[in-house]
Amino acid sequence: MIRKLLIKGVAFLLIFTLVFLCVQEVMRYKYNERLADRYRAYMNEKENSVDVVFIGSSSTYCDVVPDVMWKECGITAYNLGVVTSAAFISYSQLRFLLEVKKQKPKLIVFGFTRIGSNVRASTSAKHENSHRKAIEAIPPWWKLKYELLLELKKDNPGQNLITYLFPLLRYHSRWNDIKKSDFRPAENDDYTKGGLFRNVTADYVVDCHADLFDSGIEPVKPDEYSAGYYKKIVELCRENDIEIAVANYPKENTEEWIAIFEALEIFCSENGVQYYDLSTPENWAEIGIDGTSDFMDYDHLNARGAVKASRAFARRLQEDFDLPDHRGDAEYDSWEEAWNLFYEKNTDVLAEFGY
Repeated sequence: MIRKLLIKGVAFLLIFTLVFLCVQEVMRYKYNERLADRYRAYMNEKENSVDVVFIGSSSTYCDVVPDVMWKECGITAYNLGVVTSAAFISYSQLRFLLEVKKQKPKLIVFGFTRIGSNVRASTSAKHENSHRKAIEAIPPWWKLKYELLLELKKDNPGQNLITYLFPLLRYHSRWNDIKKSDFRPAENDDYTKGGLFRNVTADYVVDCHADLFDSGIEPVKPDEYSAGYYKKIVELCRENDIEIAVANYPKENTEEWIAIFEALEIFCSENGVQYYDLSTPENWAEIGIDGTSDFMDYDHLNARGAVKASRAFARRLQEDFDLPDHRGDAEYDSWEEAWNLFYEKNTDVLAEFGY
């Protein structure tokens, strides 16, 4: 009798768990970046085949095209940029990369644009969501997930950690927003190596504002919380023998942005980190950025602009960090296959550049 009750109890728990997880998968919010899918794709790459990883905000996500870097220089790169990123998110992503023993990138390029902002999960609903998607993307059976949640809670005491572990408890009211796409697995776009490629052009001109660079704008004061996590990132990379660089990408320069860039240059100089400011007038000219056709909005390059920036940046990174050119190596045929599929789907843009 007891044995039957135990069997029924275990069966009930298994069925309940299965149903709960299925409903949770349907109900959870589907972030546009699909970071969990990009993490999975990264982990599925051939062992020690990824040389460069890009981590940062939406500028990283939109402006870095790994497929172009492959075709231009034979660099094997992954883009793990996150919209509305923050210092803790970049830190958590680095911790994720260090947990993936299958890969050991030679170089990680970060975007540290929150240097002057105290952005935490508790700052606003928008920033809470960005922290959630970074934590939710980590597999639930990883110890790292719980370590990061405890660290998050320390600086954000109002956050409910249970809802980070079980998103259904957070998104249970999404019934009215459910779409057919919530029931379907995401389209396999692993060939993009994590990057976004949007062929959309702003209906206004984006200006470099070269005059602002000589106007004596003071650097923004580094925020103790964000700068503290950026320093942790630098230390972790060095402890694990990973080269580190910091970059920001072409955009409409404003006094606020230039104050951030000035602070970044100082931070990188003080911490011995290579810094690339691709939004200076000189880099706009060298890359060939055109404010009438290369942006999707004031802060993000479109497909054409991203091709220009990615191939120029790839050449610079390869020279500065002695990155290998894997083109023609049979061990990396899958990267050429990814390029071929990427080209097939984006021929209208890529053919303009002679590819």
